[in-house]
Amino acid sequence: MDTSLTEKQILKGFFEIIKTLATVFIIAFLIKTYLIQTFIVDGQSMETSFHNGEYLLVDKLSYRLSDPKRGDIIVFIPPDDVSRDYIKRVIGLPGDMIKVTPTSVSVNGTIIQEPYLSVTKNSLGSSDEVYSIKLGATDYFVMGDNRTNSRDSRSIGPIKKSDIVGRTFMVMYPFANFGLVKLPSYSVFATSTQ
Repeated sequence: MDTSLTEKQILKGFFEIIKTLATVFIIAFLIKTYLIQTFIVDGQSMETSFHNGEYLLVDKLSYRLSDPKRGDIIVFIPPDDVSRDYIKRVIGLPGDMIKVTPTSVSVNGTIIQEPYLSVTKNSLGSSDEVYSIKLGATDYFVMGDNRTNSRDSRSIGPIKKSDIVGRTFMVMYPFANFGLVKLPSYSVFATSTQ
């Protein structure tokens, strides 16, 4: 009699463990799918803001409720290479006119000051090369902070909101860089080209 009671208790305990593990896995799946995802920086395109091998947290919920803002650092799937995720900074919003020269980026005729850049000029190659585009109603223009080593909207074109995985909001590792991601205020740094 004691043996069968013990077997029932063991079986009940085993099912409780299975239920708990299943609940944990379901919650983890829902969090990763809809709320937060980890991302590992691969390459130097966002130097000096982010470094190769850094672990970041990406907020996947914000853009379901609102639109990306200028200066946000996003993870997205490039339309020409769906096997990879890219990390870049949002420079242009839907409807913006973007002009990129070897020394500046202007949005709607206003040069934006970019203190986060890894170099002092936005080299596109030759000294007279200029890139201009008028963004469509659903387009975003993204660029890496390391302009000389970034495959971004200058080569892949604008991206759509549906391409965006989420907004980078925290550095997790290495611990020396742990903290929330700081974003620029373009209203403070903007100067008119007129």
